[in-house]
Amino acid sequence: MARDRYVAREAGTGGGKLRTPLVVLAGSALTINAKVDGALKVRLVDSDDRPIPGFDGVSLHGDRLDHPVPFAKKLTALANRPVRLEFELQNAQVFGFDLL
Repeated sequence: MARDRYVAREAGTGGGKLRTPLVVLAGSALTINAKVDGALKVRLVDSDDRPIPGFDGVSLHGDRLDHPVPFAKKLTALANRPVRLEFELQNAQVFGFDLL
């Protein structure tokens, strides 16, 4: 078993979504531990579940312990602001995420 891959949230061909509770992101970069055979999109939404401009619709592909998430804006722009991470999956597994 690969490092840090004991438990995953996954979706098959029918797809699925995963949304975190509200969190305050204390970091300047986000990485995702995921195996993506199909599609994985990551975005940040506000406390009313509205997409935050500059932090929406980033697509990831492949199998990595640390997929970088290249948002259009810097995460530091959201310092002290509660947000949710939203993952849209199809034929993909998400094992976790890290803030750097």
